[in-house]
Amino acid sequence: MKKYFLLIFLLLSLSSYSQIDIRKVKSKELTFALNNINKDYKFETEKHLIKFFMIKQRSRKSYFKYTDEQLNDLYIAISEFDETPKQQLFRINNIYDLNADKIKISDSLSLKIKFKISFLYKDSIVEKENFIELK
Repeated sequence: MKKYFLLIFLLLSLSSYSQIDIRKVKSKELTFALNNINKDYKFETEKHLIKFFMIKQRSRKSYFKYTDEQLNDLYIAISEFDETPKQQLFRINNIYDLNADKIKISDSLSLKIKFKISFLYKDSIVEKENFIELK
């Protein structure tokens, strides 16, 4: 009987030490962004981690005739692999789509990211190639 009480006491004392602190995030922008990611892609090189996030815009208005599709914002997050990494975030507004098959990354002397995005221009969707180069 003493063994059972000792076991129960031990389990109760261990459970009080292993509680996880869960807090509600109060940032409306962060909450909206994480709940509205349409697409995400991740690429790694020897030196960098590159992530693309397509996040639905807040407006509920459809920008395309005869459809309910909405525009997105494209976020490109770049982080070095290091103990204190240099991190950067880029944002492109009013994007219709990102073609993940057309993303090309080279990371020799400088990081070069080439990607194609589709965006709305005068009621039609246009595809354009874009570049980011970090030295």
